Amino acid sequence: MTLTSLWSPAMPNLITVSELVDRAAPPTDDHRILWLRRARLWSVSGILPVAAPQATVRKHRAYSEDAIFLAAVLFRIADLGITTRILQMISATLQEADKRSSAFARLWRRSRRGEVAYISVYLSRDIYPEIWVQFSETGLSGLDLDDDGPAIVLNLEKVFEELSAAAAGGGGREVSGG
Repeated sequence: MTLTSLWSPAMPNLITVSELVDRAAPPTDDHRILWLRRARLWSVSGILPVAAPQATVRKHRAYSEDAIFLAAVLFRIADLGITTRILQMISATLQEADKRSSAFARLWRRSRRGEVAYISVYLSRDIYPEIWVQFSETGLSGLDLDDDGPAIVLNLEKVFEELSAAAAGGGGREVSGG
């Protein structure tokens, strides 16, 4: 029995850590192993939200299917060497955005439906590790990128296309050579 079979109208579909990582579309088997380890650690530290424990689940972590989008973005940003502290801040910002009715929140939700959107995470040198997260529907020209500090820009449309391909069974994960 998988956790997805525990669905009820009052409770969203729940998925395991392995299902979460697979549906986040890791590009290689090596990424899958790394992302599994990160997901487990991030669940303990609160970076990835864990669904309320279920009596039938025992020690296994269960995630809402909504966590796939957040995890996919965070895995890709973490692959660039971003610290756990920064990832916590990005995660908190995106989770808060998902609950609000601001333009930022609406764009995050629309990007999850496959609409064109970019996310930029600006890392301030002056007040490091402060971050600013912004969205743009018009591509890079719509982002206010500061020339004095590093920024990470992610094309959410492409990320979520990868998720759709993985969900359809065409994840295209490559086997890493060794």
